[in-house]
Amino acid sequence: MNKKKFTFDTSSIFFLLFALVAVLVLIYEVNRYIPDQPMDLQKAAGGKAIGVMDSTYFNFPFYFSMRTPDSSWSIKPLSQDTVIQYANYELPLLPQVNWYVEMSKNIDGEVMALAQTGILKWEQKVNTEDLAISFLSEILGMYETPTQRANIIQRTVMPAHHILQGAFWATLLPASQENKLNLWVLSVLPRRNLTFIVLSKTSEKDYPVFVKSFERIVSRFEALSMMEKAVEFQF
Repeated sequence: MNKKKFTFDTSSIFFLLFALVAVLVLIYEVNRYIPDQPMDLQKAAGGKAIGVMDSTYFNFPFYFSMRTPDSSWSIKPLSQDTVIQYANYELPLLPQVNWYVEMSKNIDGEVMALAQTGILKWEQKVNTEDLAISFLSEILGMYETPTQRANIIQRTVMPAHHILQGAFWATLLPASQENKLNLWVLSVLPRRNLTFIVLSKTSEKDYPVFVKSFERIVSRFEALSMMEKAVEFQF
């Protein structure tokens, strides 16, 4: 019985190589968009639900973690609350934010830049871009006067995060003794019925120094896996 010999021409080999590359790229993209599994972080946390380990803040009740831009920044938890109330869109937004963690850059005992991360919980999902615009309008109303106006450095744009998308803006507010860190960058990151608010502040002169740090703070926001929760799960 004669056995058939299989031969591959150049086009077949090229097609197989192309298919292999496509599969590898697909695997990379899938891994990039799936949130990190929290198991190793949970083990290292030693049973704590909210806290700081090295330069990483973790919050398992709300499934997220954050890292400082570099080791020179300090980090501290602001709240241990695991239950928060629904936000009301008809009321001022900033006072309703539940702030959970603060990162700061101190030089000679003076705070040169800081970033706070908080959460708003909604009964139903809200439009992220509209929410960012509402924050901007509210904050301008708090700090602008007839003689002192804010300077919008970056109008509300999307996305703010490579996975959660969201929106962000940057504005230079009128300076005052109470508001020395008057250049604010606010990012709104949505996840199910939560929105995470990252508010970063520095002075106008130091903004070029810290703008990359602010970008790293947002990009290092990790949405921890919720595989044990149903798709329709609401906080």
